[in-house]
Amino acid sequence: MNELPVVRVRGCFGEVCVRGEERVQEARNAPLDEAAISACFEKTGEYPFLVRSVNAHFTGDCFLVRASLNALRRAAYAAAAMAAAPHRAPLMPRPIPLVPQGCGGIEEDKIAVIADDFSGEWCRAAMIDYAIFKPKDYRNSALIDDFLRISEYYAWHKMLYLPAFMTSSDLACVRAYIGRFDAVYAEGAYAFAFCEECGVPLFAGTGINLFNRLSASLARAAGAAQIALSKELSAQEISAVGDRQAFVLAGGRAKTMDLLYCPFAKTCRSCDRRRGYTLRDEAGREFPLIRYACGECRFELYNCVPLVSDRSGAKLYDFTVTDEKERAAYLTGVDMRAALAQYTAGALRGGVR
Repeated sequence: MNELPVVRVRGCFGEVCVRGEERVQEARNAPLDEAAISACFEKTGEYPFLVRSVNAHFTGDCFLVRASLNALRRAAYAAAAMAAAPHRAPLMPRPIPLVPQGCGGIEEDKIAVIADDFSGEWCRAAMIDYAIFKPKDYRNSALIDDFLRISEYYAWHKMLYLPAFMTSSDLACVRAYIGRFDAVYAEGAYAFAFCEECGVPLFAGTGINLFNRLSASLARAAGAAQIALSKELSAQEISAVGDRQAFVLAGGRAKTMDLLYCPFAKTCRSCDRRRGYTLRDEAGREFPLIRYACGECRFELYNCVPLVSDRSGAKLYDFTVTDEKERAAYLTGVDMRAALAQYTAGALRGGVR
């Protein structure tokens, strides 16, 4: 009685001991009992503990304010969590590179194209600087062979497209042939470490969401040989970045969503395994849904209308769901606003708000 309460928590991490700040008092009405203490300490709150047993030891009719008992419980589990957490090396300070006012001198009209097939006549319409191959099945080596053979005639640089999410088994599959490509175009930040490990140059794609001069500069400092700015930026925001060699999504369809799980809730045995599907919203608009295979099936959802941009400079085209006629029109400089029944400027007018 009239002493500070003590809590001991034992687990695989050892034992921690926490002493309370409020003294135990003599009970006037409702003394503490073992059931009340057990009910309190069985609640672990934000901490990932499983309480197997609670043992309470006290003498006489004791009382402790409920708020003090709860605070003691939280302090005990916080101490246990610290003991259970692995020791980590302190973060080392990392210098931030100076943000350039402009990058790379003169502006160049480079063209990068994302597509799952480069065998059509549209490839002859313009010389593609960066052919970014997006396999329908990353496990199919024949698709890789065909692209590398065909693209020799149409592209200066041959790149492999890596989606926003890849598991370790996915990357293990890609590692077997990644050295045959000139570089990798990737939509996820994991690719910085992966490309450095494999010794392959990186083209940081739109999915990495480079929004401003600082993020663009950091991406280059981290090893990106080429970068594409976020497709959510307006024309004004793109100009403010000041990186004249950065690519901007200028045509094709903009991807709006990556789906890691089957949207149809089917088993593989009952799936028709089609390449393309269509999702229709309440307004009747139709959004292309594309299936591809990596370690398992994944899906991508694209905008319901094509993208049209008037921007000059380095252009990125995503032709994943674009037909050959539209692909040729984009690359030959046809007035796409006149050629398309419907189109969108994307975020170029609105940007990030």
